[in-house]
Amino acid sequence: MPERHQNSTAEAVRTAAPGPDAAVTQLLVERTRAGLGIMLGALVVLWATDVSLDASLIVPLTLITLFQAACVGLGFVALRRARGRRAVATIPIAVLFGIFMAGVVSDYLSSNPQGTGLSALVTCLISATLMPWGIWFQLATVVATAIPGALSVWLCTGSLVSLGYAVGPGAIVLLASISVAHAFERARCERAAVEAHLRLLQTVSLEVGAAPDPESALTIVLRRICEASGWVIGQAWTPGADGDVIECTSWWSSDAIGAAFHDESRRFTFRAGEGLPGRVWACREPLWVRDVRTDPDFPRAEVARRFGLSAGMALPVLADGEVIVVLEFFLREAHAEDARLMHAFAGAAVQLGAVIRRKRAERIAEEAAQTAIALVEIGRALNTHLGQADMLERVMVLAAGALGCDWSATFLQHDADGMLALAASAGLRADARAALAGPLPAEGFALAAADGSAGLVEIADLAQTASAPALLRRIAAASVLYVPIRLAGTMMGVQAHGYRTRTGPFATKQRRLATGVADATAIAVANARLIDDLQSSSRLKSEFVATMSHELRTPLNIIVGYSDMLTEGVVGGALSTEQRDIVTRVQRAGVELLDLVNATLDMGRIEAGRDAVTREEVDLDAVLRQLDIELGPLVASGVALRWQNLLGATALVTDKTKLKTIVKNLVGNALKFTSCGSVDVLAHWEGALVRIEVRDTGTGIPAESLPVIFEMFRQGDGSSTRTFGGVGLGLHIVRRLVDLLGGEVSVESTVGVGSTFVVSWPAVSTPLRSTGS
Repeated sequence: MPERHQNSTAEAVRTAAPGPDAAVTQLLVERTRAGLGIMLGALVVLWATDVSLDASLIVPLTLITLFQAACVGLGFVALRRARGRRAVATIPIAVLFGIFMAGVVSDYLSSNPQGTGLSALVTCLISATLMPWGIWFQLATVVATAIPGALSVWLCTGSLVSLGYAVGPGAIVLLASISVAHAFERARCERAAVEAHLRLLQTVSLEVGAAPDPESALTIVLRRICEASGWVIGQAWTPGADGDVIECTSWWSSDAIGAAFHDESRRFTFRAGEGLPGRVWACREPLWVRDVRTDPDFPRAEVARRFGLSAGMALPVLADGEVIVVLEFFLREAHAEDARLMHAFAGAAVQLGAVIRRKRAERIAEEAAQTAIALVEIGRALNTHLGQADMLERVMVLAAGALGCDWSATFLQHDADGMLALAASAGLRADARAALAGPLPAEGFALAAADGSAGLVEIADLAQTASAPALLRRIAAASVLYVPIRLAGTMMGVQAHGYRTRTGPFATKQRRLATGVADATAIAVANARLIDDLQSSSRLKSEFVATMSHELRTPLNIIVGYSDMLTEGVVGGALSTEQRDIVTRVQRAGVELLDLVNATLDMGRIEAGRDAVTREEVDLDAVLRQLDIELGPLVASGVALRWQNLLGATALVTDKTKLKTIVKNLVGNALKFTSCGSVDVLAHWEGALVRIEVRDTGTGIPAESLPVIFEMFRQGDGSSTRTFGGVGLGLHIVRRLVDLLGGEVSVESTVGVGSTFVVSWPAVSTPLRSTGS
């Protein structure tokens, strides 16, 4: 809203288009030029008539005609220099008087008492229909032509009595010409008024339709109405945000007092029925005040008296039956009500109402779109950086930019006492951030209740608000907007957005956007806290599992070790067949349980990100021999476990621990599902990749289970009645370790035939150094 008129739209055109007088003057010039042309033609005809009737007078009649033509020529010359309606209208009357006076001499020489008189009648009738000058100029024309006509009769006959009965009809014709001129002029004025009304509506329609916003449209209408009617100043009164009062907003004036009077008017607000704008707001009808200085219901009477304003008019601008704006205009002199003028301007007000309604809808839609875009951007930032330390800092930067504020800050509750702490900010100076350090009470944020039930709070001007919290003064804020951060009715914190120097109310768009940012922040903070809780729970679980696994490994190693000693006859001598079978079963169960514990530890390290790749020279034959010993207890009778290393006498540069774990898990998985036949392990080069294949003749894997066997805790048979044990970690660990090495793992399987697992990853070879063994 323009507080002062220097608005680009209104300032662009200070001078009005040609007014009614200028248009009439132009028309009068054109008609006078045509009339002078008619006079020249008539002079030629009259000269020819006189000469044909009396050739002996050709010389004096020619001289008289030339004199009359010279009068017409002087009329053309004078017409070029004439300015104003009165000056232009005087020219043809003066020319006619000169021509007719010369005609008196012509009639006297030719003894023709009727020529000038009859010409006067014809001339008056022509001028009445031709010239747009009304009753008084037509009366002057009658005098300028009738006097020479009467003089001609008197000179030629010696008496005016000779006119006889011609006086009556002649007087009737002359008076009729005056009446015709008056009727034509009135019709022309009415037509001009209608045309001006239509031009005003057309101009207003075009300019208002092209206005960029409702405020510019208001200024255009105020300007056009003032220019069309000569009003000194026009103002627009708009209902306030709460809808209780009407406030002075836009204005236009070509007078020097416009700005000062508008400033005075802005100090007033009116309820419905109060003052001129309030009365129009209430009754929804145009009102005219003949003299506002004496009107008892015009609170600004003293202001109007001081600025020399008198008559006033106000028009309602309606949209969907609601008064959205009241237009107010003033004149310097008292003026009776002009219903025609009010009707004309009411049409412009109707157009203005339609345009304002459309532009407001466009503005609301545009603001909604901009708000949605800003909230989407903020939501994307929250989701992208959810749980990260700088999540709220990023959101505050986006919020301050979207709101157009100097700074934005988020304060979150950090204890059960309702104390708040600065969590993130954007645009705050270092000293302001220091002032906000430490726990802050919720009351310091001007919320009506510590639980945030009050909702959004705005302080438009800190200097004018005695009850403003000390917190604002500590950060040198001029205006601020507080929005509680709530989720499901629970207070989580407060967001604040403000300006350092700018004062005044925040826009509806800002309030709506700030509320959306607070809602999105509440959800993000709740999700972040939930993630923290889940991560904490996961860490506790991992630590518990790791501790228990370490505790289980010791007794399991003892069980497996003593089982080996019993099987080998180291303790108690050789075992019987039945004893050996029992000890073998114990040994197998111990190895399987130990593998499960080791897999759990491996998974814990991988999930915690502590399993880094450590590359070294690895003797693959030595690794395979060790695995053959460790996996020996898992080989069922009737199953052959075969190892084949085709890499040659070279060492691999890779992670030995991960290599051993990958092969051990694949082979152990194959032995578990192979009850007869063989399990073959083949290692060879495939370009720059080392490729290890594990083939078995076991039960095979159904096609529908292949996509999930590498997932955690997933098996081909996940039912509670499955034949084979395990928790589904082995193959998942294989995939994770192969990923760490930068390789790939794949599987091909046929039910009842067997499966082939293939792993490959980039590795380099180096000559195998002799150990001396």
